[in-house]
Order: sequence, then structure tokens, then C-alpha cells
Amino acid sequence: MISAEEAYELAYDYAGRSDRVHLHLTDFDLVCVIEFGYEASPRHIPDMVLGDTEADDFDYIDDIEFDDIPAGGYSPILIDKRNGKIFETGSDVLYSPDCYADCYLSSGFVRGEPTATVSVSGIAAEASHEDIVKLITASSILSDAKVKRLLKRGGNFEFEASNANCALDLVRELRGVGVQAIQHWIGDDTPEYFDGEDTDTTTLLDLDSEE
Repeated sequence: MISAEEAYELAYDYAGRSDRVHLHLTDFDLVCVIEFGYEASPRHIPDMVLGDTEADDFDYIDDIEFDDIPAGGYSPILIDKRNGKIFETGSDVLYSPDCYADCYLSSGFVRGEPTATVSVSGIAAEASHEDIVKLITASSILSDAKVKRLLKRGGNFEFEASNANCALDLVRELRGVGVQAIQHWIGDDTPEYFDGEDTDTTTLLDLDSEE
């Protein structure tokens, strides 16, 4: 498995190693998601990229042509640290880095639909079981006693949150108190694109198909 530093280097290679590319890496242990910040003049950015965002909202301003921007546009990429493979996600407007990571780890795809299912695979030694019980019972139909029994059996169990949105918020909160948790997604191997014409699409890989 490659390190976060090696994944960072892969991302720079992918982006063309331009000094005008700024990377932000979020590490999720088995995978990492890298977001790009490009120095570009707003007047050279097409409406499909700007969307509802005002040109003045961009942090990095420089007078370069849109064609100079490296591959991938403004879309984050996901790197599987187990094999170094790179996946284009589509848009950081739709999903945050943790959503892409959870989708990929639970389905093998970087895009899909979130579900209410939450999996716990580990709990830090210093994590407060009382805090974990409060978080889970507040976002599911599980009772205090049921959650306590699950915790006593070890940090490996699955349950249903109240709905998909609750599952997303709950997973973030559980991670914040030392719980290794992911939200399950239903993977979609047909990525969405926003220009609709003459797009050079990239097929997202299903890991199961390669085994």
C-alpha cells in the first residue's frame, strides 16, 4: 500500500506538475481524495465550471488560458492507496471527499446513491462508549442497551440509521470521537457530466470485476 505522500506525488503527476496547481489531500486510510485549486483567470473559465459561483469567489487568480488547466478540470480525484489507481470523481459541488471515499469503499465506485446503512469496523481505545451510544441512538431506532451490547462484542457491526442524511452526519460524528465508520452507498458506474456534448468520458472501474 502506498503512503499519503506517494499518493500526493501521483496526484501532482496526474495534474501535470504545474506550479499553478494547489492540492488538498484528505486521507481515509485505504484511500485518499485530492481536491484541486487552480490559478486561473475567471474570464477564461466557462459557465459550466463556474455554475452559480461568482468569479470573484475563486481564491487563485492569474491571467492564463482555460486550456492551460491540467487534466481533470476542477473535479477531485480518488486514489486507492492499495494499488495506486486514480479515479475521477465528477464534481466537488455534489459530494464532499468523505462521500466519495465511503462510496468507493462500500461499492467499488466513486459515484452512487447514499443509503442509511452504517458499518463500524473499529473503535479507538480512548473513545468514549458513552458518547458513541448517544450518537447512534440519536440517529437510529437502536436502544441504549442494544448499542452497548454491540460495543461489548467488539468494534465490528452494522446498523441502519434513520435515513441516508442521518447516516452521513452520524458517520462524520462517529469519526470525530474515534470510531472507524463508513456509510454504505449503491454504486453507479455511469458518471454524470455537465457539458453534455462531445465529452471524453472516463469509465469508473469496478474492483470486483478485476478479481
